Amino acid sequence: MNRILIVDDDRRFAGRLAGALEGIFRVEKCHSEAEFRQHFAVGRFDLVIIDMRLEKDREGLDLLKEVLAQDSAQAAIVMTAYADVESYTDALASGALT
Repeated sequence: MNRILIVDDDRRFAGRLAGALEGIFRVEKCHSEAEFRQHFAVGRFDLVIIDMRLEKDREGLDLLKEVLAQDSAQAAIVMTAYADVESYTDALASGALT
């Protein structure tokens, strides 16, 4: 079964997203940069879903850069509730694909 890691500081949203994916995928959740570092390892997850804005401004993009630096083939989705051009271009500059 494929494994997905959800990184989102909104525990309620992360739980709802995990609930929608569980049963189809094995899902793990973490809610901070520190928890992410405890869970993530190269080759451990088939997909990483990262919230762009965690506890502060744009840590999710920093995590994306970290993930891709360790494994350039890692599939990752960046999500955000802030639909603005700056967030979009920052995500692309960090390695997100359109």
